[in-house]
Amino acid sequence: MDAVFQISLKGGMRLGKETLSRLQYSGFDYEINGSITRVPKPQRDVFKVFDEEFSSFREALAFASATYKIKKSRLSQLYFDNDESFDRAIEVFHGLVEGKP
Repeated sequence: MDAVFQISLKGGMRLGKETLSRLQYSGFDYEINGSITRVPKPQRDVFKVFDEEFSSFREALAFASATYKIKKSRLSQLYFDNDESFDRAIEVFHGLVEGKP
């Protein structure tokens, strides 16, 4: 790699880290016409697969797919079709496999 390309890559990595830190910022105040508004800390999403809890959709999907032997793409579609619930998605999948409507 030449020096210019290396500098460009390092710059991109720094921008990525800055973006991540901004996305994870936990709340702030802003003022409009003398009125101060507080933006609350974002709620942390928890993804549940029956009794297991995961901090990201990707982790929950990987766990559920491996544990219940369902392709990730199929499970993801069922998740969104069933009110964003892994429990219902898995139950629907097994109902379809067993021939139940």
